[in-house]
Amino acid sequence: MKSSINSARRTFLLLALSASAATCTLAQDGAKKSAPPSFAPLVPVQQQDYLKARRTFHTKLLRQGPAPQSWQPLTPPAGVTQVEYPSGPLWLKAGVNQPTAGNSRRYPAVLFLHGGSAFGMSDWLVAQPFRDAGFVVMAPMLRGENGQPGTFSMFYDEVDDVVAAAAYLRHQRYVDRDRLFVAGHSVGGTMTLLAAMSWKHFRTAASFSASPDRVLFVNYAPAPKTASHSMQPTPRNSRCALRWPLPPASSAPYGSTTVRRSRTST
Repeated sequence: MKSSINSARRTFLLLALSASAATCTLAQDGAKKSAPPSFAPLVPVQQQDYLKARRTFHTKLLRQGPAPQSWQPLTPPAGVTQVEYPSGPLWLKAGVNQPTAGNSRRYPAVLFLHGGSAFGMSDWLVAQPFRDAGFVVMAPMLRGENGQPGTFSMFYDEVDDVVAAAAYLRHQRYVDRDRLFVAGHSVGGTMTLLAAMSWKHFRTAASFSASPDRVLFVNYAPAPKTASHSMQPTPRNSRCALRWPLPPASSAPYGSTTVRRSRTST
């Protein structure tokens, strides 16, 4: 059993590295080379535990509405089934490549968190290597995305959705509970960091192309011309970015974006 868990973890990490390289290649394709920007002054690393801070932190949204990114109706690719998972009072959609009926085997599973604030067909492509390698992959849409119910809160209440999706996946009959992983890129990479600090049942987490400090990102990242006003880097949005307990990855007790978990009991 231990051998199969370690084998699944090695495969998961290799695929995550491959996906990370692929997304970086796509992002850099056609981009002009320039000197790396300076992110000074750096924000001091927070030492407070994220989960403990989150339990005592309360916020009030200044603007309520859906996620700012536009979206198009999607048809799941062959082999992927659309399901609904509960997150508090909300029922949200996700895609899962469920095994064929009558198959009693339990598979290693990956909760894959998409980039941006809307799910698109390109996100299926990024997650494809995990499915090809034999993992069950669940790709959730979060509150306010793709016409889903709920209010967009930029990494705050969405963490509850990720944990709820993970709990749903963990309790499926075809999933090996000891081999449940989480991975994501860009916005999904940041959500991966937050989820890994919020839920103990992930065997391993892999985050790539994340922005572990949103204050620096909002202050210094260039804004695409097509970006929604709510995502433009302005002083007001810098303040809004601070409306969570801690900068996302700053309380993580590890020095890289790969998180390994020891086996935990139910």
